[in-house]
Amino acid sequence: MDTKPARASVLALLLIASVAVGGIGTATADTAVKVTVVTQGGNPVSGATLNATWDGGSTTATTVSNGQTFIDVPEDKEVAIEVQSDSYVRNDPYVIENPGDVGDDGVEIGVYEDALATITVENTQGNAVPNAEVTLVKNDFAVIDGKTDQNGQIESDYIEVGTDEPYELTVEKRGYLSNTTTLQVQGHVRPTVTLQRGQVQASITVVDPYFDPPRPIENVTVQVGSVATSQTLSNGAQTFQVPVNSEPTVALSKPGYASSEAALVVEESSVDETFYISRAPNLTVDRSADQVVVGENVELNVTDEYDDPVPNATVTLDGTEVGTTNVRGLVTVPVESAGELTYTVTAKGTSESVTVVGFDPDATDTPSPTTEQPTTETTEADDTGSAFGPGFGVVAALVGLLALVALGRRRQ
Repeated sequence: MDTKPARASVLALLLIASVAVGGIGTATADTAVKVTVVTQGGNPVSGATLNATWDGGSTTATTVSNGQTFIDVPEDKEVAIEVQSDSYVRNDPYVIENPGDVGDDGVEIGVYEDALATITVENTQGNAVPNAEVTLVKNDFAVIDGKTDQNGQIESDYIEVGTDEPYELTVEKRGYLSNTTTLQVQGHVRPTVTLQRGQVQASITVVDPYFDPPRPIENVTVQVGSVATSQTLSNGAQTFQVPVNSEPTVALSKPGYASSEAALVVEESSVDETFYISRAPNLTVDRSADQVVVGENVELNVTDEYDDPVPNATVTLDGTEVGTTNVRGLVTVPVESAGELTYTVTAKGTSESVTVVGFDPDATDTPSPTTEQPTTETTEADDTGSAFGPGFGVVAALVGLLALVALGRRRQ
């Protein structure tokens, strides 16, 4: 008797049964959690809608007259429950970390009478302050977290009353001192918050990080947002008055240096900040000779903006690479033709050129020997150049010299 069909039927039944019980493998089992919704006074709330969510799923349920209902949720996943009711509200969701550990009594979720808050922000002149950042917090949960409109106002949704546990109201805006106060909320509250402008001193020092320790740089133009512009002193420092609770951009510039920008974070106390500026990338190319005989080599010495050797700099002549500098920034390149040769050195995103004159002695033009006799110009004697008259200048001089010699001998 063939028992294979019977065995297949049994396996199929077992497979169906396993799926019906809870799935195959690691399927997560659900658990029914009893939930009771009550007011601050402990009274049950009927008709409240519960929206339960967890990673990968959600469900809803509605409380009955005793304020209770059941929700089917995964027993091993964190579940957040939000409560919606016509007359009551809860600011933050109620969280069940591990539904499988909840007992038969279930969980009790408290709700509160609803209320509203409209916040108005003004300056010390009584004018509306738009775009002020407003937060209204209770039990670390923000029911308002936004900015005021053009009228300086912002309004909450329906929120819990806050009498026994008041809210914390914070208003901030760049250039103004922050304002934090407590706020009791019941019904519809309409508080007005006044912001006051303020300034603090910002000390800015500019240094060059190439040096160790970084060297202060003077005469750097420092622009702090739209507040002020000034130059650093010999110690690399300068001071500014800047608005509180702001974050202006500090722009640095100086000839020979790369311009830079960075944010300056300013709160409500003086600030001392150091900013960095570096020399602009630059190459200097020195040659071993201005003129080189064709067929010989010329050595190039390449240094950067800090006079450091530049290794791996590429040297080209008429677009063709002819060499690369070594670790000492040196390279020897050939001089292969006469005339001006321009070598271009490229490194660190910049380039510099140097000219060498190639000299070919064999090809140098030399003057041809001349067959003409050199002419000698004869200058006639000046008639007034001698006391003895024309033509007797030399003879008279010799006669005078002999007379002096004879006179000397007589005296002896």
